[in-house]
Amino acid sequence: MLGFSTVAMNREIRQAMVTNALVTGIAFLLALVSALVFARRFVLPIKIVAKAMQQVSEGDLDRKLNIERSDEVGVLAKAFNIMVAGLMERERIRSTFARYVSDQVAERILKEEDELNLEGELRKVTVLFLDIRGFTSLSEFLRPSEVVALLNDYFKIIIEIIFKFDGTINKFIGDSIMAIFGAPATLQLPELRAVMTAVEIQRAVGEHNWLRMQQGRPVVNFGIGIHSGEAIAGNIGSELRMEYTVIGRDVNLAQRIESNTKEGQILISDTTAQRVKEFADLKQKEAVFVKGVLEPVQLWEVLGVKASTIKEALAKKI
Repeated sequence: MLGFSTVAMNREIRQAMVTNALVTGIAFLLALVSALVFARRFVLPIKIVAKAMQQVSEGDLDRKLNIERSDEVGVLAKAFNIMVAGLMERERIRSTFARYVSDQVAERILKEEDELNLEGELRKVTVLFLDIRGFTSLSEFLRPSEVVALLNDYFKIIIEIIFKFDGTINKFIGDSIMAIFGAPATLQLPELRAVMTAVEIQRAVGEHNWLRMQQGRPVVNFGIGIHSGEAIAGNIGSELRMEYTVIGRDVNLAQRIESNTKEGQILISDTTAQRVKEFADLKQKEAVFVKGVLEPVQLWEVLGVKASTIKEALAKKI
């Protein structure tokens, strides 16, 4: 019989198994660490892009990704930066539009997918005309730069009030302003909005005049005329130059009413008066003949309003 010991063999087998286990464990750990590193390298930029997109969706356009990579993440970051630049340019264009037309008109222009057409639409609107009384004689004593500075000083206050009541600045005509309520956006109580705008303008101008007098600076006063009716609203002009405006007999009548006002006075037509009489203090004036209208026009002077906000007026109306 031939016999031999297996102790040494078993020891070597155990050592081999331990070694293999260690090598396998180390390889697994290295693979896991590598996977985590690569995953972090790929996922972290994605999280940065996602966060930036969330901020842009909330209106923060001051975002730029500095991810310099040649893979898909780098391409995504570059595309994001191009998108944000486009949005900023669109916002710049909208802001520039808003300096010349109202926010509503600017938004409507930017949302048009097709070519803007020149077709108009018949709208029920309330038109407000505002003009400085005695401006011609005043401007003769001021330098051109002083005239522009004076107009801008007052118009800044007036424009804020018109926008406060959702009016649209249609145009500036020298020392006059034409504002529309009811186009291009449909409004609740457009007649009352116009009247409340006029009342607040006269109040604000009076307070501003007091401050200017304390400083020894020239002051002006405004006359305001308001009329409600139907007008054709749309883009007037050509493909080269357009202007959103309203035209028609009722628009002209609003201007004629304004021409009959005195300093600090607000005159409205009978049509407008009938729609705001429950919200305003009115004084009936004598009917007057105006250019372009055969019959005399009944006018009302606005002495004040009974509601401080449109929301309050709507609550009373309900």
